[in-house]
Amino acid sequence: MRSSGEKSEQAVSVGGPRPEALGEHSPSGTVPCQQVRCSRASPACWLTSSSPSTALSAVGPRAVTEAWWCVRGALDYSLGRAGLAPPELIITAGGENVPPVPIEEAVKTELPVISNAMLIGDQRKFLTMLLTLKCTLDPDTSDPTDNLTEKAVEFCQRVGSKATTVSEIVGKKDEAVYQAIEEGIQRVNANAAARPYHIQKWAILERDFSISGGELGPTMKLKRLIVLEKYKDIIDSFYQEQKK
Repeated sequence: MRSSGEKSEQAVSVGGPRPEALGEHSPSGTVPCQQVRCSRASPACWLTSSSPSTALSAVGPRAVTEAWWCVRGALDYSLGRAGLAPPELIITAGGENVPPVPIEEAVKTELPVISNAMLIGDQRKFLTMLLTLKCTLDPDTSDPTDNLTEKAVEFCQRVGSKATTVSEIVGKKDEAVYQAIEEGIQRVNANAAARPYHIQKWAILERDFSISGGELGPTMKLKRLIVLEKYKDIIDSFYQEQKK
């Protein structure tokens, strides 16, 4: 039995089209490709999607237009593997390529009170971050509650806070917790490869990310485009202050 690659080469050798395409959850269309790899769309073609996919959300807000037409950069990843999501990457206004996940994971490791962290900075002058605190889940709906988890409460106690809920910390801007988080962020920055990788500003959200809230997908993958839109005002405030 011939492999898919052998069948593909046979089709091309007799003048037929290459029977490979960009598929799975990624956009599909007339896309020239190599064995197991894909390139940009043909010049006369535009690719569209009926809704933002996980793959496109990983690229950032410039991946698609409002009508979900795919921007060239969303698919032009140096002949990336067909069927796989493009790499999560932030490209700053200064042209720095910053992979967000390692920085986000470093923050969560440094600060065990943090549940979710999302790095922001695509086409921005510096990096910022949205944070959520570890809280208990409603046993009936699995939605995040206002109550901190036992480990989160222990963290608060270690840094000198008596807070037991998210609202206590965020609403009152608990000095002990905020200071501890700032110090943790600075430790992460100290290990960064260069200054463009530093987190300059951050904010704690009032509610943890969840499937019902729209920030997480069925597999618990972070839906970055949704978060950028949902918390647009907070994100914009990071950069508006810089202009003053």
